[in-house]
Amino acid sequence: MTQESKQPHPIGLHFVHARHSEQTGMARWRAQQRLGIGIFLLATMAFLALASQIVWHGPVTLFDTWLARWLQAHAGPGLTEVLLEISRMHAPAGIAVLASGMAVYLALKRDHYWLMAVLLTIPAGMALNALLKLAFQRPRPLLEHSLVTLASYGFPSGHAAYSTMLYGLLAAYVAHRVDHWRWRLASVLACAAVVALVGFSRLYLGAHYLSDVLAGMLEGIAWLALVWTMVTSLRRRRPVLS
Repeated sequence: MTQESKQPHPIGLHFVHARHSEQTGMARWRAQQRLGIGIFLLATMAFLALASQIVWHGPVTLFDTWLARWLQAHAGPGLTEVLLEISRMHAPAGIAVLASGMAVYLALKRDHYWLMAVLLTIPAGMALNALLKLAFQRPRPLLEHSLVTLASYGFPSGHAAYSTMLYGLLAAYVAHRVDHWRWRLASVLACAAVVALVGFSRLYLGAHYLSDVLAGMLEGIAWLALVWTMVTSLRRRRPVLS
């Protein structure tokens, strides 16, 4: 047998590499599916546990009332103006503008599946929040000197839900596109900080109770995880659009 005949055949090498790549891709996809479903189930169970407290007027509602009154008693004009602006920026109209900008960017980059994720997450997520408000019909805080007055229902918080969906999607996109773990961690922490600030603004302004805000965040996490699971599944079945 000659030395040349001992060399691996190029076609065989190509088949081995392709097979290995396919197995790696399948393992990654399955891990993503398990992670998405797991996050969805955990967030949904936490949301239901919190909702049961609201329906049955559990201890959480007492803490809600105490915290709302404490924040009102410690409100200051400077911080109020800042948090009002943050709250206005993340109202439904503001979220729609931010999501539209993200959608345009993704369309220009031809990131079709990420674009699909934005289009499924935000508009449908807003509709879901409206349905949940109607289902629970929880009044907003009744305070002696409310900084904002709203007639709509408060549970779960729309601001908290929408910002969680939008910035959660943004963090996932950045983490997917950058290689270094420090940039991934920074993107996640920055987006989480913005969501927390939006949630605090709603508490501080007396627009929501703490449980409203936490429920909105859990709603956003659950819905985003569900959309992400559906989109990654579709991407696996129809990779030609990526």
